[in-house]
This record gives sequence, structure tokens and C-alpha cells, in this order.
Amino acid sequence: MKNEFFGDIRDYRKYGLLRILSGGKKASSAVCWMLTPDVVRPTKVDYLCRDKTWRYKTCWHFDEKLFDALQQAVCVDEERKVARAKHADILNPEVFDFHEEQLKDDINKRREYFERFLIRSEGKDLLFFDPDNGLETKGVPAGRKGSSKFLYLDELLCAFNKQHSILIFQFYRQIAPEVVINRRAEQIFSRLDVKEIASFKTNNVIFFLIPQTKHLKELKERSEQVGKVWAGQIQPCWHRRTAQVIDAKVTPELTHRRCT
Repeated sequence: MKNEFFGDIRDYRKYGLLRILSGGKKASSAVCWMLTPDVVRPTKVDYLCRDKTWRYKTCWHFDEKLFDALQQAVCVDEERKVARAKHADILNPEVFDFHEEQLKDDINKRREYFERFLIRSEGKDLLFFDPDNGLETKGVPAGRKGSSKFLYLDELLCAFNKQHSILIFQFYRQIAPEVVINRRAEQIFSRLDVKEIASFKTNNVIFFLIPQTKHLKELKERSEQVGKVWAGQIQPCWHRRTAQVIDAKVTPELTHRRCT
């Protein structure tokens, strides 16, 4: 995650997803921003900053309080920093804890970074990891330049083994989302002892939810709510542990205006 990305359309969907999956339970969730330096290439926020008539007809209705809080931060206060997410109508600090340190490529500093995060997140039900790109790729081993853009499977396994359910950001482009979902789901199943996971497909971004058995029923109920509230924007799909991702239950999309 980069500060200059704060408040774009992907953030709107991301925060909406987190708000539902957390269930609003106090002190239940933690966010690991995995912050990396800005590159002076801020993402667009047109969906927030157009006139009120336009926004009410398009994006506003998915989560009205969230939309208005992001609009205030980005378009009125002109502040694009993840620190602004600590807001009752974005990610409520009574529900979420935040790890705001910047993540380095150095392997030892990286290890210490995640150790600190897991210590402060002890007892949380849900952890969210927000890497720039997503899960690891073969060409960039941990410790190499650019590795701060990825979450590595060993780190995922360590967090999951501490009895947290996990949500992960995964960027995709130029590859069909279904291909990315299948590949990443198989990758997760190959390393973690989990029978079911969920994907939440959006435009350009997928989120993977890896539930602990003790949270499974509750998270399935919340994922159904995501599909209803964010119909046409976030598409939940549950996947069982198989050689290929099959037996997937997709939440049907309802008719809503697009928000791009």
C-alpha cells in the first residue's frame, strides 16, 4: 500500500469489504498496511470528487457513510494518507488496530516488522495484509529489491498458525481474474491446512479470505452480506480444497449502476 493510493475506487471497495467482514466487533481486527514509499503516481479519485448529483446516482449508495468520509478526506481536506482510514466511518479504531510502519526490502528488517505486527495483533479474529502487488511471485524472493511489494507464503502461514483468519489484497492485470483466482487458491491450499477459502473479485483487484474453522460460519454469513450490499462491485466466491478450484459457490450479482 502507498499513501498516494488512499481513497481511490479500490480503497472504497476494500474498506467496504473490511467493514462488513469485521462485523463491527470491537478490537476484533488488525490491518497491516505493508506501506511502501510513494512514487508520485497517485491513483484517480474522480468517483469521489464530481458533483453531488453524479455521485448519488452512481457510487454513493454502496456505503454512504464510508463514501462521505472518503470524500471529506480526499476532495475537501486534500489529504491522501492511510492514517485517515482511522475514522469511525472508514475503519473504526474501536474495531481495527493499524500497523503503519513502512516495510523495507531488507530480510532482517522485514522479519522484525512482521514479528511486531503479530505481537500487537494477538487475539484478533481477522488480519488484513495490504501488499502493493499481492502474494509472492517466483521472480522476487524475500529480501530482494521490490520484495516489499509482496506477502510471502511463510509469513502468511505464520499468521494463520496463530489462529487468525486472514484477508489478503491481490492485484491482477493482463491475466484473466479466474486464472489468478485458481492459481492463488491452489497456492494457498498447498501451504495452509484449510478446507475452504473465499475470493472477492473486483475490477483489477481480488481479495482472498482464509478463515479459521472457528470463524467459518460467521464469515460465510458476512460474505453473503458483501454480495448483497456491494452487488456488481464485489463478487464473493467460496472454494473448496481440491486439485483444481471447483465446487465454488458464487453469490449472484444484482443489478446496480457501475462505479468506476
